[in-house]
Amino acid sequence: MRKTLAALVTAALAALLASIAVASSPQTVTISASRPSVVFGKSVTLSGKVSNSKASENVSVLAEPFGTAAFAAIATVQTVSGGHWSEAVKPTIETSYQAKDRK
Repeated sequence: MRKTLAALVTAALAALLASIAVASSPQTVTISASRPSVVFGKSVTLSGKVSNSKASENVSVLAEPFGTAAFAAIATVQTVSGGHWSEAVKPTIETSYQAKDRK
């Protein structure tokens, strides 16, 4: 009886630790631009993928225009099949972009 109880407790603890590890592992988001440079006033499409490859995940797109000191959210997009996302933007001069998981 004690061996069975100990085995059940050990199995339950192992399952709990595994679920905590999965829940705490950070998801990554990739980002790329449809063109490496853009003529002022024209748009470019940013796109990427979330590491879990799931649809309906929220991704924040952030921009840091030239002369500013921090990134600011400009859009929230949802992933589609395969975890892919995209967003069209009109950058100002020397704007940098980031994409982050919204969890």
